[in-house]
Amino acid sequence: MNLDFDMSLAKRYNSNSQITRVLTEDWFARNMYCPICGKQTIQKVKANAPVKDYICENCKSQYELKSKRVNTDSFQSIVADGEYTTMINRITSLDNPSFFFMHYDEYRVNNLIIVPKCFFTPTIIKELKPKSDNNSNF
Repeated sequence: MNLDFDMSLAKRYNSNSQITRVLTEDWFARNMYCPICGKQTIQKVKANAPVKDYICENCKSQYELKSKRVNTDSFQSIVADGEYTTMINRITSLDNPSFFFMHYDEYRVNNLIIVPKCFFTPTIIKELKPKSDNNSNF
């Protein structure tokens, strides 16, 4: 398995967040299979589907991919999400997704783990506060 991202895809974008999204989603789509039924490919869903990035067309399992650039092997125990209410509604629904957590550094995947949907509860989701134009980042 090639752990490197396809950097040719980044040429079309200027925003770091867009580049990250495109690179990680492309790598995932090319390399991931359905861990539930073993189907060789899983499909990207339409853009802006709430808390669902991929679906297995065979068993209908749903997956959300969360990516983060880090240079450590440890994972956080809290999931931060900008759409808190949407996230809570999805993880408490009957068709909630399982999550893949990807760590990458230097445009290469370091870690990829799956957390099955049965382990997600509202207590592990952290609501992100809106960024203020007056806040400075030091």
